[in-house]
Amino acid sequence: MTNTDAWFAPSAIAVYEVKARASTWVFLELRDAGGLCGLAEVTCPDSAAAASMAARLTNRLRGERVRSDSDLVQRLPLNPEALQKDIVLATAYSGVRSAISDALARRSGLPLCKYLLLTGGAAEAKPADRVSLYANINRALLQGPQRQDRAVMAGTSPVRATSSSPADRTPEGFAALARQAADVGFEAFKCAPFDECRAPFKTQGMPPEAEHGLERVRAVKDAIGPGSRLFVDCHSRFDLDSALALEPALRAAGAAWYEEPLDPITRSEDMRRVRDASRLPMAGAEHGYGLATFKGMVESGVLDIVMPDAKHCGGVSEAFRAGLEIESASPGSVSMHCPSGPVSLLTSVHVSAAFIAAADSGAAAMPLEHAVFEVEWRSEALWPRERIEKGDLVLPVGPGLGAELDYSVVLARGRKWSP
Repeated sequence: MTNTDAWFAPSAIAVYEVKARASTWVFLELRDAGGLCGLAEVTCPDSAAAASMAARLTNRLRGERVRSDSDLVQRLPLNPEALQKDIVLATAYSGVRSAISDALARRSGLPLCKYLLLTGGAAEAKPADRVSLYANINRALLQGPQRQDRAVMAGTSPVRATSSSPADRTPEGFAALARQAADVGFEAFKCAPFDECRAPFKTQGMPPEAEHGLERVRAVKDAIGPGSRLFVDCHSRFDLDSALALEPALRAAGAAWYEEPLDPITRSEDMRRVRDASRLPMAGAEHGYGLATFKGMVESGVLDIVMPDAKHCGGVSEAFRAGLEIESASPGSVSMHCPSGPVSLLTSVHVSAAFIAAADSGAAAMPLEHAVFEVEWRSEALWPRERIEKGDLVLPVGPGLGAELDYSVVLARGRKWSP
């Protein structure tokens, strides 16, 4: 139960789109009649639809005082099974839940991490002022915008780029970017190297196409050195047979975890068989919704490490509950998924700081994801600026997220619209 009398009655909604590299970040901003703001990110496969759905959900709350996340869920009850099957709806609902939690934390005068601890029954826990990140180099290695049409960006049409910069997806390109991340202090890294693979394959065992990805893994491992951890994301490109065959090769190449060779939600039985046969920790469930999904993945032996994404999993309170329950039982079993924009990362850091403190997982805690070097102006999208030091994100001082959108930067590079 909450120990605060804070409430929030949303009365206005705005959406901000900013073209990053291979994706567009979409931010959701809710305000009340007094100007109090709650902020969330709703980047997903159809962000515009998610933002429109979020507006419809928010309209059902107009004129009502929402006092907590559980209060919101009671007012807007949606079926968890339906949310698990519809990532756009899950993103919309998660965005509303996160934005209102941010607004309630701001009204309470508490940083979001401390608000989550207070409302989650762990007010005595002391969250750290920084959280360890790992450098996901994949986004910076995707083809991205080189020159943007400023007239389009400033208008009401969707954000688009007029030309593209090439992506160096060679082993040397992977290694160079990993080395750059190591040079600024990161000690854990992730790559998604299996571009050429997509099941079903023509041969049994490890497909020949996977060797290209293994070359990239070996190059990154050589670049970062034996003392650094390298996580490998397979983006569900394999089937049971090829996933089983790939694991020993990944282990020999220096991988530290094996992420989603298959979709653990739709193919949980096959994923369990891979996990049972593997020596590498199995990670995944980035598209999972709700505490029960993540807890079930660990307890049933499908995954060793679950990866709630605050944008899709039910928002910050749901992610905190999942982190707290799972980390308390098995420290080092939760790593937030966050390959998106600065609002998503800051949100995920608050959640991680809260559940790591409450579960007292300390040194066993896993780092969370950061799409390093995606765009050079990334830190400018928020005020105060996103602050990453030696692989840690330093939490800003202030209530809620502790930061606002820098509208001058966001509008210069994107657009605002009202759904």
